[in-house]
Amino acid sequence: GTRRGVLQEISATASRARVGLEGSFTRMVGQKASVTPFAEVAGRQDGGEEVSGTGLEFAGGLRIEGWERLAVEAQGRMLMMHTASEYGERGFSLRAELRPREDERGLSLAFAPRWGAMSQGAETLWRDDPRLFGGDGAFGFDDGGEVRALVAWGLGAPVVPGVVTPFTEMTNRAFGRSVRAGIRYSLSDALSRMVQAELAGERTETLEGIPDYRGSLFMTFMSGAGDRR
Repeated sequence: GTRRGVLQEISATASRARVGLEGSFTRMVGQKASVTPFAEVAGRQDGGEEVSGTGLEFAGGLRIEGWERLAVEAQGRMLMMHTASEYGERGFSLRAELRPREDERGLSLAFAPRWGAMSQGAETLWRDDPRLFGGDGAFGFDDGGEVRALVAWGLGAPVVPGVVTPFTEMTNRAFGRSVRAGIRYSLSDALSRMVQAELAGERTETLEGIPDYRGSLFMTFMSGAGDRR
């Protein structure tokens, strides 16, 4: 037999306002290498059905770059207090990478594990993935994490000027895994104008083994003033 049901309308609202202070200090080591400690403290107001109240969060880390082509960044984040009862957030991330040469050619590697909920950079909201919540994760963190690995190789374009970079990116998360592969093309001129294009395909798989396939194509033009078209 066939069972039929009615999917009822489901709605939810959520909001977050943040205001904070961020600071960093860069110290040169030798001619090119630099060490940069950074920190941020912010207050926030959450609204919604899941979490509502006022909180105070702190983030800090250390960035080392310029040593040959290697760069390392470690950062941690913690919600110091929140008016919501028994609610907490914390996370830690590490990124180590071998960057391509200044002409964008050569081998590049990146390895980036993350535990818990992390920031995606300055001047942005915390981008928490709701699929990672529910249960203690690795190292005692309240939510899960992911591990990303990237391999790329920049090559001279055989027909047109510029750099062609085949790449493969693998991500393993608490709720599944994905493999993304493709090719990038970039061209820069003396006026600091840049053209970039990327063609990629991605295969994702849930813990139940259900696969999903996606493709993407985009192009970017950047002028010397930083405008994108």
